[in-house]
Amino acid sequence: MGKTYEDSIRELAAKTPYTVGKVHDIIVKFKKPLVLVLNLVSRIPEPTKETCKFSNSHHLIDIRDRFFQHLDLPIRDNALKAIINFAIIMYEYDPPYRRFMDWWLKELVGIYNKGLWVETPDKHKRWWKE
Repeated sequence: MGKTYEDSIRELAAKTPYTVGKVHDIIVKFKKPLVLVLNLVSRIPEPTKETCKFSNSHHLIDIRDRFFQHLDLPIRDNALKAIINFAIIMYEYDPPYRRFMDWWLKELVGIYNKGLWVETPDKHKRWWKE
């Protein structure tokens, strides 16, 4: 197995003078600008079936709504909602992104259907309601 993202972040943290070399510290620094962007994105009206014309956008809206019925992590709700809504908006509005997302989904489904997708063991399942 090659270098992981965590390895890359550790290397970057070690080379960056304003961090103490901890993975957590550098991830926190990367999250700050992301939070600013997500705050802007969250101001865009939430996509609905009434405001979207593509049937796949409607499926994405249904999946989003079911996702938030299962998620039990209020501290991340707004950020995740902004990311998901932005993805739906990009799917609805922008043909290249729509094509990219269609391809990406087909690839994921193919891997899953072949039994190659391995669910990551997670000690934080308390954040998910079945």
